[in-house]
Amino acid sequence: MSAPERTLSRALRGFVGAGLLGLLASACAVTSETPPSTDAGRAPAPAPTAHEPSTRPLDRAEAQRLQRVMAPLVRAMDHPRPLDKVKVAIMDDPHINAASAGGGEFYVTTGLLQKADDLRLAGVLAHELAHDDLGHVAKAQRAPG
Repeated sequence: MSAPERTLSRALRGFVGAGLLGLLASACAVTSETPPSTDAGRAPAPAPTAHEPSTRPLDRAEAQRLQRVMAPLVRAMDHPRPLDKVKVAIMDDPHINAASAGGGEFYVTTGLLQKADDLRLAGVLAHELAHDDLGHVAKAQRAPG
């Protein structure tokens, strides 16, 4: 690994750590009733409408950007997943948001992709990867109701 790659790797590990600290500081929690379009601990979602944002597969540019940003974060996880087991869908929603559905499945809004630079995108994704790494969705689903 070259010196710039080591520096980037250390910085990205810092994002994962910052995501974990942010998670603890904000008392963020995921419940089984929370739909993928929201994330507890964030700004409240808009009032439900008759039409929820739709999801769609990634286009080529989105896939390349997300892979470039997410791959180092996934590798830095305490329990990294094989990259071919990470699934990301785009939600057509102008709000800046992302969510972890557990099991390596993530949702990213078009608003986040359009408005965040790669550094901010990495911070948001590190937060969502921390939910996955810590098994928050699975724990919430097992919690007595």
